[in-house]
Amino acid sequence: MARPLCGHLDDVDLDEVLRVIALSRRCGQLDIDAESRAELHFVGGRLVRARLHESRETLGALLVRVGVLNASDLLGRTDSETLEEVVRRAELVRLDAHLLVKVDDVIAEQLAAALRRVLQQRQGSFSFRLTPDAVPPRRYASDTAFTLPSGIDAEEVAREAKRRRSDRKSDAPASLPPQRPTRSPNKEVVVVDDDPAFLAGVERTLGEAGVPVQTLTSAREVISKLGALFAQGLRALVVDLVMPRSNGRGILGGLEVLRAAQRLGHADRVFLAFDDVHGDAAALALALGAAGVLVKPPDSEGLPSFWNPVLLQLDRPPLVAAGFDLAKELQHELREHRDEWTTAGRRSLDDATHSLATLKALLGELNSPSFDEEIPLLILRFTSAFFVRGALFTVHRHLPVEENGGVEHGTDELLGLGGFGFGGNDPGRLVRSIRLPLEADTVFTRAIAERCGVRQPLWESPWNTRLLTTLGGPHPREVYTAPLLSPQGIECVLYADNATEPRPFPDIALLEIFLQQAAAAMERATLSRELSTLRASQPPRSI
Repeated sequence: MARPLCGHLDDVDLDEVLRVIALSRRCGQLDIDAESRAELHFVGGRLVRARLHESRETLGALLVRVGVLNASDLLGRTDSETLEEVVRRAELVRLDAHLLVKVDDVIAEQLAAALRRVLQQRQGSFSFRLTPDAVPPRRYASDTAFTLPSGIDAEEVAREAKRRRSDRKSDAPASLPPQRPTRSPNKEVVVVDDDPAFLAGVERTLGEAGVPVQTLTSAREVISKLGALFAQGLRALVVDLVMPRSNGRGILGGLEVLRAAQRLGHADRVFLAFDDVHGDAAALALALGAAGVLVKPPDSEGLPSFWNPVLLQLDRPPLVAAGFDLAKELQHELREHRDEWTTAGRRSLDDATHSLATLKALLGELNSPSFDEEIPLLILRFTSAFFVRGALFTVHRHLPVEENGGVEHGTDELLGLGGFGFGGNDPGRLVRSIRLPLEADTVFTRAIAERCGVRQPLWESPWNTRLLTTLGGPHPREVYTAPLLSPQGIECVLYADNATEPRPFPDIALLEIFLQQAAAAMERATLSRELSTLRASQPPRSI
């Protein structure tokens, strides 16, 4: 893609063009010159902005029309005021901390709708030109373009549109009555929740009722499978309201799943589940056509009232609220304990106990801020209890310097501090030879941007290839990266994988606790060193 990507719509399918842009993670603008002219702006392969030239409605007018903003929220704004600033002012007036999330949801829907409209064009031309700017353009209430900084997966929308076209071509003749979807014995109910304890209770309760159920743990996972699930005869989808969205930003993932089901025409099969009653979200869910809203019970006695609306949708008999069965509960608990003490169970318990003991010991060594130089070693030592290989990188920020009458800003870098598990007799020396631009597209990008630990599959990029070539060994299928944060910003970034052993991905809860404490210890050590320097620079007091 060194030269501009261009062609005619009757020769090249736009679905394939979007796929190339998404897989190559390019930044640029795709111009569509057809019956409906459009401009699509991409950052990192994701669609962040769409402008339809025939559209005359401004973004502010749209948000007022759908009821997310009020007309009074737009009064007094200036042309230089961004949409974020308008929403922030409205949040203070309404005391609604989730207003920006609602705005982004509406814009994401409009972006997807605009893209589907563009994909319907079959005559005309297109041209994609690369742009060096990887920052999404600013958005204003007076603009007619739809802009979402986090973007949407254009390839996924294209696949959905292509599947719809295929479904329309393969529709039965109009004279035949519509057939009810066949029931799939394995996917009659799908429950989506990021709480493993709740999902375990779901499998137990519905399993005892003889209802085939499948459990999923993320909005991204269910959205990617939604079309196939409905095509296989899924009759009820129960999704938790509060869970991460598919792009990792925002907390109302349940509403995102409901909107995806609505676009497929199956919102009436979706139940939205709440931990507590939420009037606004419930009203919005019902307005989108959801089958119902469910409030999670505080104990097992409330399970019948929670599941009976779902069972009614499945034409199954309701659950009956029964008294406490001591014999049954005792049998279940004994069976759980017996399974827990198998060889595999005993080994995992021993590993957890060992990791907890190591955590306690190393946390004690972090108490003193004088251990400034030893903190990286302690981090790598504890990481080795979870992963086969690991490396620690420090963030080196270049100060601006005056040069040629102007101010030059150097490129911030990640510098290797040390590591373990890599080839050779001195893995630390190998890691210390690595320098990566902080803004490069690497496995650290998400962890730095989201300021949290990230488990992710490894993707191809020039800097990832350079990093793994330097580290040597086989390429891992997935890696773990995490920043060490302090009030001053990001202090270090951790990299870890299990590339050289077929070991499953570990439970990293204890590791993340230790990383939080290690970052705080680094901050204390820095402050202690600065205080000592300040005291040494002061002249001694005379008596």
